[in-house]
Amino acid sequence: MGLILLGSSTKGIDGWLNISNHQKKTLLTPTEKPTTYLIPITNEAPPWVIGKHASLALRISTMPIIQTLNEILGCPIVSTSANVHGKQPLQTKKQVEGEFLETLDYIVGGDCGTFNRPSSIIDIVTGKEIRS
Repeated sequence: MGLILLGSSTKGIDGWLNISNHQKKTLLTPTEKPTTYLIPITNEAPPWVIGKHASLALRISTMPIIQTLNEILGCPIVSTSANVHGKQPLQTKKQVEGEFLETLDYIVGGDCGTFNRPSSIIDIVTGKEIRS
């Protein structure tokens, strides 16, 4: 499986993305609910990010912690669901610690927003909603 990248911009991965200026504007425009875009890639995108896919998954966030990490690191971070595949998502830091404390280096506490469902997934080229 590929990974989802999470950032406040495309800084640090622009060379991986094969999109038009219009598509980039769409990607960077804030949405009402969390939205992950599937984006065509260039040959520069590393295989460990895309897995067996021909596109990269990127979610742009306005959350302050994501913006700060993106600025410090100069690139998006790897995002992951706070759950084991097939299980219900974990909703609190305490639940995450109970499930993953032994396998994570650090857990960032904070507000995850008000959405109780996974992010929407949209193909940036076709505009098709893969998951709503």
